[in-house]
Amino acid sequence: MGFDAPSVDEGTGDSQTVFVGAIGIPIEVDIGGPIVLRFPLPFTPIIPGMVADIGFYSLIGAVTLRLLRSIRVRALVKQDRCAGCGYDLHGRDSCPECGGLRYILR
Repeated sequence: MGFDAPSVDEGTGDSQTVFVGAIGIPIEVDIGGPIVLRFPLPFTPIIPGMVADIGFYSLIGAVTLRLLRSIRVRALVKQDRCAGCGYDLHGRDSCPECGGLRYILR
């Protein structure tokens, strides 16, 4: 089966289908006689859809990472620890380990 040449269904022998940029997948269905249905599968990427998917899932990933970071920082600040490295900040205004300043929750 060539991609440029029409393909004749083996079941009926009278329908012709041309798949340009796709691969035909024969599926045999027995309804009173053999019928071969062909559904095209793309073998080249659909660029606008791929770009949209990359953008969408990147945005979801960035929002998730930002949310997890803010939850971690809030938990560390409540325990009077440095938000950057987790060092104990009891009685200090800045972190002696990483130099970060003390966060104040509002």
